[in-house]
Amino acid sequence: MNGLLCHRESYPPPPLGIVPAGSGNDFVKLLDLPYRRPRDVAERLLAGRLRPVDVGMANGRYFTNGVGWGFDGHVALEAQQVRRLRGLAVYVWALMKSLRRYRNAHMRIEVDGEVHEMVVTLAAVANGACYGGGLWLCPHAVIDDGWLDVCVGEAMSPARVLAIVPLVMRGAHVGQPDVHFFKGRSVILSSDVPLPAQVDGEILGTALTRLQAHVVPRALHVLV
Repeated sequence: MNGLLCHRESYPPPPLGIVPAGSGNDFVKLLDLPYRRPRDVAERLLAGRLRPVDVGMANGRYFTNGVGWGFDGHVALEAQQVRRLRGLAVYVWALMKSLRRYRNAHMRIEVDGEVHEMVVTLAAVANGACYGGGLWLCPHAVIDDGWLDVCVGEAMSPARVLAIVPLVMRGAHVGQPDVHFFKGRSVILSSDVPLPAQVDGEILGTALTRLQAHVVPRALHVLV
């Protein structure tokens, strides 16, 4: 997707067709494609119906689903070591490993110019509602509404992280007192200590102190 969009200002990007073969396949779920049946997806792609969707840009990298910073970055680092698991099982295994390593950090969160400061376990900037193989971290996010959704988990202990994960799997963490949601077109996050970050499951950086993201509305056409 980054390759398709790198010259989008000079040339209209060709459409993207996705046959799900990843560990999470979350983006195809949001496109309402039959992600468990690759052959059926391939037949749908041949029909050629296009859907325009938003993408995000974070530190120079396009993303379809989201960016996670802090604890989520630690989980992504651990998940890269997993070879025999798939889907949500990868995230759960990596999460358990990460509980020993992560530290909360003081963050400055700026969303469309509105500033919040707090001690944070995780900050996520999402274009899509679901990632990590089935975690509905930003359940109100819509991939073609022209907005980014931000989810911030405030200063959680390992026990609290374990308690809230089952809620996140159902999108039922909305309303929890230590979980905050924001919506905007431009997001700037800064931390007092270097933290790892992931973008669409890939490592964006292992020691970032600043993350800047914005939405690019309807930049990508996807075959559905």
